[in-house]
Amino acid sequence: SRSGATIGLARWCGLAPAAAAEFSMLMSVPALLGATALKALHVVRDGAGVGELPMGVMLLGMAVAGVVGYGALQILVRVLSAGRFWLFGLYCLVAGLLGLVLI
Repeated sequence: SRSGATIGLARWCGLAPAAAAEFSMLMSVPALLGATALKALHVVRDGAGVGELPMGVMLLGMAVAGVVGYGALQILVRVLSAGRFWLFGLYCLVAGLLGLVLI
C-alpha cells in the first residue's frame, strides 16, 4: 500500500513513528485533491452523481468516514509507536491474497 511504503521508508530514514505517519498522510493530500477535482469536473460536466442520494445521507456518510478515518490513524500511530508495524504488512499480505483468491 502507499501508506505502508511511505511509512516504512520514513521509519527506515529515522523518523519517529508519529512523524512517519504524519508524513504518509501528508503525501496523500495531492492525490486526494486531484481525485476530488476530477470527480467535481465530472459532476459539473456530465451531472453524474447529482441527486442520486439525499444530501443528509451524503453528509452522514462523510461524517462517519471522518470519524472512522481519525480512529484508524490513532490506531496506526499506536501500532507504530509500539514497534508492531509488521502487523500492517501481514494485514496487507492477507488482504491482497484474499483479493486475488476471491476475485
